[in-house]
Amino acid sequence: MNVAAAVEDTIALLTWLGWAPDTARAAVEYITGKLAESSRRASAFEVLRRDRHAQALLDLPGSSWRVLLRVVLGNPDPALAHTKTGRGLLVRLLIGEPLRALLTDDDLVLAVGLSAPGRTRGGERA
Repeated sequence: MNVAAAVEDTIALLTWLGWAPDTARAAVEYITGKLAESSRRASAFEVLRRDRHAQALLDLPGSSWRVLLRVVLGNPDPALAHTKTGRGLLVRLLIGEPLRALLTDDDLVLAVGLSAPGRTRGGERA
C-alpha cells in the first residue's frame, strides 16, 4: 500500500466510526503533514500532542485530539513499538494490514468511536 492510500483508508475508518468526514480529513492531513516534517514518528507525536493551535483550528476537544494522535501515529512508548498499539493506523496500513482487519480490532474501534467529536455518552451526535 502507498502512503496516499493509507491516508485515505485512515480517513475512511475514522468516518465509518463516527467522525465527521471534513474533520477526519483535515485532522489526518494535518497529522501526516507534521509527520512528513519530522525525523521520527515519536517526535511528530510529541510536537502534535502540544500543538494547541491545531486542536483549536480543527475544533477538537483535547481528549479527541489525544486519542486521534495515538490511533493514527501509535503510542510513542518504545516498549510498545512492535505492537498494534505502538504502530498506529498509518503504519499498520502501510505494512499491509487490511482495513477489514483493523475493523475487527475492538480496542481501536472503541477508541475511535468514543473519541469522535460531538458524541454524547450514549453514542449519539450532540
